[in-house]
Amino acid sequence: MSDRIHHHLARVRATAVSVSARVFNPAVDAVEIARAIRTRAEITAFKRRVVVSQRFPEPVRMRRQTTALAVVTHVAAASRAEEETVERLAKTLDSLLESLGHTRLEIVLNTIPGLHSASRLPQYIRRRIVVRERELSEPLMLGFEAQEEFVRRAHTADWFLYLEDDILLEDALVLEKLEYFNSRVPPSALLLPHRFEYWQGERTYIDLVSKKSADICSWNRLTMLEVGGWRFAEFENPHSGFYALSQAQLGRWLKSGRRWRGEISFVAARESAATGCLAEAFRLYKPHPDNMTFFEVRHLDTKYSEEHHRRHVAAAAAREAT
Repeated sequence: MSDRIHHHLARVRATAVSVSARVFNPAVDAVEIARAIRTRAEITAFKRRVVVSQRFPEPVRMRRQTTALAVVTHVAAASRAEEETVERLAKTLDSLLESLGHTRLEIVLNTIPGLHSASRLPQYIRRRIVVRERELSEPLMLGFEAQEEFVRRAHTADWFLYLEDDILLEDALVLEKLEYFNSRVPPSALLLPHRFEYWQGERTYIDLVSKKSADICSWNRLTMLEVGGWRFAEFENPHSGFYALSQAQLGRWLKSGRRWRGEISFVAARESAATGCLAEAFRLYKPHPDNMTFFEVRHLDTKYSEEHHRRHVAAAAAREAT
């Protein structure tokens, strides 16, 4: 019985307080009423926008769909388990389908008979790719063969993309960014992405770190470009295992005669095919460290990140020892 009495007394007190507030604080009550009216008016105005959108719709403008040809250079390494090889290749191809799904995209797998995993790929990916098997005695020279696909199709696409088989493109605006850059710089400038690895919750931009020490590689401040507040520079290591050429840029490269095709012009065969050969027609830029993420791709490995970590640990230990 006592609980019911206490509950009744509490309700009486609450009512008394409410009445008191209305009697002795009319200004507070007026403010609450005004706030409620304003809120309802805002909601009503928001709902009316739907009616306006329906009565005055913007007509749909049909734009010509951008065409892109992507050539992925792939050789299955004997030292890697086949399951891992298939997984890495599938992720690379999937990243293209996802990032360039708004384009009319064609994907060519540039490979060697008996040294690829195309048959193990998921069915939806196999349906989207064309396999080009090249008869080569030296697999490391395979990257140069990707150029032949571009030459053969030079007038059939707006963009021509080269990827190694462990590179992820995770940027649906990549072509718009490149078009933005190309339209505001000299024709000789070609923008390449930074390549990063993700390991233990951290990104390592692996082409910016020295392989001999823990130091960061340098870039040329004398040739930096600035485009709409974004900065770009020529780096000591321009390699990224990826490039994308517009039709005009591919034409410029073809006019050079491609004298560096098959030549070891930068580091080794693989790097020469993916990066060095471009230098006979272009100055190679990457985003400045002030805006690294403007254009980047992910390397599906962690070996360089782990190596860089070991160098940092060794460098720190050496400093402490002295």
